[in-house]
Amino acid sequence: VGRQPEAAGKITSTMLIGQAVAETTGLYGLIIAFILISK
Repeated sequence: VGRQPEAAGKITSTMLIGQAVAETTGLYGLIIAFILISK
């Protein structure tokens, strides 16, 4: 971003999508763990 300021928007959106995908895997794991514990 420092060398190419015009690409900041695309980089930021890609970064946010990647972070969302990484977070959802942890969230799904947590939900599955609670389901298994409650049975």
